[in-house]
Amino acid sequence: MIVKWPAKIKHGGEIRSQFSHLIDVAPTILAAAGIEEPRSVNGTAQTPIQGRSFLQVLETENAPEFHTMQYFELFANRGIYKDGWWAGSLAFEPWQAERGDFDPLTAKWELYNLDEDFTQANNVADKNPEKLAELTALWWAQASANKALPLDWRGAERFSSELTGKPNLAAGRTKFVYPVPLAGLPEASAPDLKNKSFTVTAKVQIEDNASGMIFTQGGNTGGWAFYLKDGKLAAAHNYLDVEHYSVKSDGVVSAGEHELKMQFAYEGGDKPGQSGTVKLIVDGNQVGVGKIEKTTPFKYSLSENQDVGSDTGTPVTYDYRPPFKFGGKLEEVVVELAH
Repeated sequence: MIVKWPAKIKHGGEIRSQFSHLIDVAPTILAAAGIEEPRSVNGTAQTPIQGRSFLQVLETENAPEFHTMQYFELFANRGIYKDGWWAGSLAFEPWQAERGDFDPLTAKWELYNLDEDFTQANNVADKNPEKLAELTALWWAQASANKALPLDWRGAERFSSELTGKPNLAAGRTKFVYPVPLAGLPEASAPDLKNKSFTVTAKVQIEDNASGMIFTQGGNTGGWAFYLKDGKLAAAHNYLDVEHYSVKSDGVVSAGEHELKMQFAYEGGDKPGQSGTVKLIVDGNQVGVGKIEKTTPFKYSLSENQDVGSDTGTPVTYDYRPPFKFGGKLEEVVVELAH
């Protein structure tokens, strides 16, 4: 990381090699600002920050190492640092979506002396079995203390709140009535449209050749869009930015008051990411139908949201350009999930 603080640090261009970790950044900023770590916020007790301030390291080049031990775990890939030693065990390559069987008790560990081998080129596990045993035992103790157990080595499935049981404001509900406009509702708080049938219904009042976004969830890495363009009703699905599907009405929607509906029938049963059929309906009459061969199974995006009446993020399809505000009057938008 790069630190610049002209008011306090007059010297520049210096390098610090004392070990630190991301969890030390917040305590350092609080210390620099002279602010006590809050123990309670709006009446809610806070879990103490685990990191420590490295302010002394910034001020003094030869300050003693303050962070001498740190454990790591990500998708069952494990690591621990202690007093210049590093032990690690690789479970899966991060991009390996399909995970087979894995036994963390027999998985191989590697050991490196970072004081002599910062780039981790020479595995010295065989030469230092006692040190390796010490660090692996410490890892298990730290993993337990930090609630990382039991290990979960699933891949993309971990992005699904439904499969993992993560808290979700939309969980347990099947009908959502949204005001207009609605901007920036996080995906984790929105109805989960993945791997199931659903409908989006909008009551609108439009002029001829109306255009604009009715409902969208996701963005250019995956998601859905339901909109009007040049009077035609359209639905689009982005499958991981690998394939794009679009269904449009046979004709234009006339000026006036209408009920517009996108109806998606999922055909995959219990299997995630399967196909389905989209129907476009105006005032109860089907005006378009099309096949969606693949659907995004677990997560549309890490940063996109759900919008009604515009698209405040990246486009689901390049058929339109955000913010693509709805050009008529949207009275309400209703999302209904299949039971």
